Amino acid sequence: SLRLSAVIERIELKEYVEGGYAIMELRTNWKVNDYFGGTIMEQAYKSESNPLNARLGYIAYLASTSSSLLNYIENSLFEDALEQSMINLLTDEDFLKKLQGRLADLESIGQREVILLPSASLASGLNNQRAACVTIKRKAMHGSGCVISSDGYIVTNYHVSGDGVSDTLTVEMNDGTTHTASVVRTDPVYDLALIKISTTGLNALRPEKSYRPTIGEKVFAIGTPADAALGQTITRGVVSAVRSANGREYIQTDANVSPGNSGGALVTHDGKLIGIVSSKAFGSVVEGVGFAVPAKDVFQRLNIDYK
Repeated sequence: SLRLSAVIERIELKEYVEGGYAIMELRTNWKVNDYFGGTIMEQAYKSESNPLNARLGYIAYLASTSSSLLNYIENSLFEDALEQSMINLLTDEDFLKKLQGRLADLESIGQREVILLPSASLASGLNNQRAACVTIKRKAMHGSGCVISSDGYIVTNYHVSGDGVSDTLTVEMNDGTTHTASVVRTDPVYDLALIKISTTGLNALRPEKSYRPTIGEKVFAIGTPADAALGQTITRGVVSAVRSANGREYIQTDANVSPGNSGGALVTHDGKLIGIVSSKAFGSVVEGVGFAVPAKDVFQRLNIDYK
């Protein structure tokens, strides 16, 4: 669930100096992002290749008349300097501490104390179901969320909420009122987050812990596609398939979802919350391929249950 990238900010070749040595020096900026683009660490390192020594002076002489040989030497020096830069990264104590801390967080997911929510019943009618769906704003982006308890617990995607450390989360309700939210717990692997607003008496959707979707059954996606002004938009479709990828299960649907629907509800015709919309397939000729995290994983991964 991490992505490592490098940008070469400066390259300097110290060409065949006294004694026949050649050294390449790099300044490399390494960045570690989580799967959803959040920066875990960013650090620049200066590194040097091992010197190309005087015993290869004859090769250096030939290189002056052979561009292909010169390219070969320069490439070798570059690879050597880049390898040294990566060694600098992988032996950096701060980098190792951040990775170890992240691993500890992921390992603790199944060991967290269960949060018991007030009992919730099925929200009857699409209007009540819409009222249980919210728009979540963070920085210049927005996503969707589902109220799952009358006292303000909301499920959304991790890539919508972030970790809650540095960004302010604002939740906009169906009636236009807004609340500041705090992040209670996250699961970056399953792209889930539990957030909380300080209010009561809310309409709520109850995730269906043991529900198994039927291929072809009618479902509705409720969320905020494209623009925050389009909150609680409902689209209709069917369960297209149940897919497995990287050890995780997803509900595939042809209900129309767009950027901004992330974290929103996937409900059945009778109001059962069966999934949290997480992604869609993109492409110039791709439509109607959306995916949702099954509701049963919401219980397991966020360690929640009802009284």
